[in-house]
Amino acid sequence: MKILIADDDETNRLLLAKILQPLGDSDLVVDGQEAVEAFELALTEGEPYELVFLDIMMPGKNGLEVLKCLRGLEQKHVSPDRATVKIFMVTALGTEQNVHEAFVEGNCTDFFIKPVNKRMVLEKLADNGIVLE
Repeated sequence: MKILIADDDETNRLLLAKILQPLGDSDLVVDGQEAVEAFELALTEGEPYELVFLDIMMPGKNGLEVLKCLRGLEQKHVSPDRATVKIFMVTALGTEQNVHEAFVEGNCTDFFIKPVNKRMVLEKLADNGIVLE
């Protein structure tokens, strides 16, 4: 599985990469612009990400802006018969507005409230049809 993790906190990036390692290698980026660029490059090279983790609070483009960009790129580059990438939002700010914007306006797959831990990640992945071996 091809995985993208976008978070400006190195500890969070490394923790998620370690938890997700059984699924595949993760590309790690530190801000929203890098996430958009990596996602678009993967699409144009015909090797799209299957799983994305986005922190909401990042420098430059925040995670909600990135989410909308990624969904737009998907519509532009991906055939209609292919499933959309699973995008999980990660944030310390689980406000009603953030949750609403992520799900309703951005069509995210699911949401994590920091601090994340292995059990939490595995449960959310399983809830969304992704099971680690």
